[in-house]
Amino acid sequence: MRVQSQKIIEASKARLEDTYAELRRRNEELRISLDHAKVSESTKLEFLAMMSHELKTPLNSIIGFSDAAIHQVHGPIVGPYASYFENIHTASRHLMGIITSLLDMASLDQPSPTIHPNKEAVEHLIEEAVQLADPGAHANELDLSGLLPKTDHMVYCDHLRARQILINLIGNAMKFTPAKGKIGIDVETRPENMVAITVWDIGIGIPSDKLPRIFEKFYQVEQNVPSRGGAGTGLGLSISRHLARLMGGDLAVTSIQGKGSRFYPYPSWGIHRKNCLKNIVFFRALWPPRGSKGTLWSRGLGLIIKALTGTHRHKIAYGSPMIDPFGRHISYLRVSVTDRCDFRCVYCMAEDMDFLPKAEVLTLEELNCLCSAFVTLGVRKLRITGGEPLVRKNIMQLLENLSRHLKTGDLEELTITTNGSQLSRYAADLARIGVRRINVSLDTLDREKFRAITRWGDLDKVLAGVEAAREAGLSVKVNVVALKGVNEDEYDAMIRWCGERGFDMTLIETMPLGDITGDRTDQYLPLSLVRANLERRWTLEDSEHRTGGPARYVRVAETGRYLGFITPLTHNFCESCNRVRLTCTGTLFMCLGQEDAADLRIPLRAGADDTALLDAIREAIARKPKGHDFIIDRRNKRPALARHMSVTGG
Repeated sequence: MRVQSQKIIEASKARLEDTYAELRRRNEELRISLDHAKVSESTKLEFLAMMSHELKTPLNSIIGFSDAAIHQVHGPIVGPYASYFENIHTASRHLMGIITSLLDMASLDQPSPTIHPNKEAVEHLIEEAVQLADPGAHANELDLSGLLPKTDHMVYCDHLRARQILINLIGNAMKFTPAKGKIGIDVETRPENMVAITVWDIGIGIPSDKLPRIFEKFYQVEQNVPSRGGAGTGLGLSISRHLARLMGGDLAVTSIQGKGSRFYPYPSWGIHRKNCLKNIVFFRALWPPRGSKGTLWSRGLGLIIKALTGTHRHKIAYGSPMIDPFGRHISYLRVSVTDRCDFRCVYCMAEDMDFLPKAEVLTLEELNCLCSAFVTLGVRKLRITGGEPLVRKNIMQLLENLSRHLKTGDLEELTITTNGSQLSRYAADLARIGVRRINVSLDTLDREKFRAITRWGDLDKVLAGVEAAREAGLSVKVNVVALKGVNEDEYDAMIRWCGERGFDMTLIETMPLGDITGDRTDQYLPLSLVRANLERRWTLEDSEHRTGGPARYVRVAETGRYLGFITPLTHNFCESCNRVRLTCTGTLFMCLGQEDAADLRIPLRAGADDTALLDAIREAIARKPKGHDFIIDRRNKRPALARHMSVTGG
């Protein structure tokens, strides 16, 4: 037995020695291959430099000679020779463009590209790019009056790479804008001391099904309108995106076929926070000129798009949207900006609440960064909630910053859910920044009941706020939590009251969240019974009306307004859930009714760029459950979850 074991050991030892020898041999082969690769890389660089000189030098001579002949510098050109020189000049420039693109792409593929950020004047940067893009050749065919905006901004960027991006985008716009079309550049001051530069055209646009591929190497969109200067290589946009990414940013586009396109390069040099993702921004401004306002979305193509197509949903080439494991597209983010509230509603909070220490709450800047990251990943609707969001100090600063995504078209809607107590103060400002509609939580029109439900709320103050919202032009939807034995006798009056004021209304089943120091089973009222009772007095017509949330609507024929039902218990809405919830501490809940969550505060604060944050968001979406497990526990009379509704937002 011992002899047999010894033989096995010896055999194993021999195999290990053979394996070790094989590994050493392969390691040596890899070392030799690496040496060869380094030599090849050096040879490639030398070849590129030589080709750049050998090809471009004679071509520049041909271009210069033909240009001199066309302009008759050395005397008149007679007969057909003028057209010959025109053809030579056009073909030479086209060939120069192809060679330049190929050499640029080859040089960008180097493993360690060099970045040289410096202080630059935006106006000078644009002037250089416009001059090198040579718009003069098309001055008689295109309206180029918007190409040289006046600005005193200074930015921090890599001069050569930023200029090349602009050259490529201007050239692309000129190439595919038909006669009498218009090309321009907007320079806009953004929040947090940023400057955005946008290259736009009123041209033929890009078909929406082609947008996802336009940044691929050698990809060219087939167009009915012939391009100026030939077909090109299909590398200009790919090179521009590559350059933007080298500088820590990206290149995005919005376009409508037949209307035009807007290209947004946004490398992020000089951002003062390590990982604050700036959606559609170009450079950090070193010092914006005093009193400057920049040019806003109302200029250029944006004005024409809004006039001709209304609230068009722009297609943006940002990458794949967020899809959860059950194929649901996550396009709606609800953000609780505070857990504090000036009410203590009996179904939402305990009377003696312990709120989060302020040190644990994200700053407004951090909330802005997180929301912007979600917009980049495909979120189209942002709802700001609390607690009561309007009691958060400087809340309008956050809302105004987020409203920039409405101006660029990246966000369809920015809205808010409020108890109405602060609306008299903020309604006009909300309308001014682009908020179109709000939800107001209002469970009764009876003053005594209102004070009992909210514990210390002032109904008159809320009603005044609602009226201020209506006068400001905001669309108002009233949310009513159905409370058995409390407000179930008021639904008729509230439907009538909302109808008279042009408000929609939604009834909501109480949700088993948080210890509220009371018996939740006594509050629960199934909305299936409520609807059946309402149908005895009102004509409720089925409707396909949707607002992006979980409510299912009917139209009340007598008032012409919509009545919604949110039924997390009697008929959950999980199969179509497109929402996730972000708390004021940076915790992402993929489902309101589950405890699984992702801490986004860590990647937000720790990363050198936004990669870790975006990866953390996608990983969280990959864990989104199929549905919640809400149930009213009548036996133990306890909530399904200990977390209060005010933590994740109503």
